[in-house]
Amino acid sequence: MAIVVGAAQSEASAPGAGSARPTSQLHTYFSTDDYPMGALLRRAQGTVHFSLRIDREGAPSRCTVTESSGDPDLDRVTCEILMSRARFSPARDAQGRAVEDRVSSRVRWILPEDTLRGLPFAPIRSITAITASPAGVTCQTTIGGLEAPGFSRAAPCPRWPAADGALIERVLSPGEVMTIVLEIAPLGSPHPIESELGELRAESAARFSLADDGGVLECRSTRRQLHGPPSLIHEAPDMCRLPMLQGRVFEVAQQESAPRLGRIEMRIYVRNRGDVRTR
Repeated sequence: MAIVVGAAQSEASAPGAGSARPTSQLHTYFSTDDYPMGALLRRAQGTVHFSLRIDREGAPSRCTVTESSGDPDLDRVTCEILMSRARFSPARDAQGRAVEDRVSSRVRWILPEDTLRGLPFAPIRSITAITASPAGVTCQTTIGGLEAPGFSRAAPCPRWPAADGALIERVLSPGEVMTIVLEIAPLGSPHPIESELGELRAESAARFSLADDGGVLECRSTRRQLHGPPSLIHEAPDMCRLPMLQGRVFEVAQQESAPRLGRIEMRIYVRNRGDVRTR
C-alpha cells in the first residue's frame, strides 16, 4: 500500500503576504494504516485534490475536496487526517502580522496489485474496540481471516456514517468499552463465540448472493434489533446499504455456477474494561 502526497501550494490571502508553510512535510501525516476499511474492501484507490484554509494560529480551519478520488471514504479520510494532524507556520502580511491563507495539494491512495484481485469468498472479521478514559475516546480495529496483503492489520478507528452505521450519540463513560464486530462469510460458516465481549446492545444481519464477476447480485436484510438501554445506539444499521457490498468486492468465480451465498453481520457489545468473561 502506498500514499503519495503532492507538494503544498499556498495562496497568500493579502498582497505581499508570506505564505503558510507546513511544519512537517504533508506526507508525514499519512500512513498505510490510515487506508479506510471500506475503501480496502472495495479495492478503491484514487487521487484526492484538496484545499485547506489555514487560520492565524497555523491550524487548518476547513478542508474542501476540490476534485474527488471517486471514493467517498478516501475523500473523507483525507480531510479528517489533515484537519486533525496537519500544522502550519501561519502566513504573514507585509507588516509581519499573522493572516489566514489557503493551501492546496493532493493525496494519491494506491493499493498493492495483489489486493486488486478482490476478496476471497472466505470468512473475514473485523473487531473495533472503542475505549473511554478521562483523556478521551480511543479505538482500534483489527481485521483478520484473509491471507491477502493489507487485510490482516490494525487500523485507526473508523467514523461511522450517520445513515448507515451505528450512531454513537454520547461519549462512553470512563472505563467502558464498546466492541463492534463485523463479519462477512459464506452462508453456513460457523459463528464465533463472543461472550467475553460484553452485553449485546445491537445486531443486524443480511444474506447476499454473488454474481460470477464478484459483485453482489441480491441482498436481503434478515435481522435488525436493539437490546438493552438505547442511550448508546440509536439504530441498528441496514447491512445491505453498507458501502462494502457495493461494486465488485469479491473475486470472480472460477467457473460458472449457481450464485455464491453469503452472510454479513454486525454485533455491538458494551462492557466495563475490568470485566472478565469466560467463553
